[in-house]
Amino acid sequence: PQSVMDNDMVCTITSGAFTIKKADKEFKLKVGDMYTCSKGKTDEATNTSKEVGVHRIAVLVPA
Repeated sequence: PQSVMDNDMVCTITSGAFTIKKADKEFKLKVGDMYTCSKGKTDEATNTSKEVGVHRIAVLVPA
């Protein structure tokens, strides 16, 4: 399901393959690929592989 981001984030795919849907675009990612999410924007990630999909997420919090 789509979710609204609470903070800016940088995500790295560490397992699986994903289709990422944003408001204005859709793209495919594989292990080692990175993408960003902006605070207040929507994002939907769908695992398209046959293995467990894992994102490593770095949440960017203002100082």
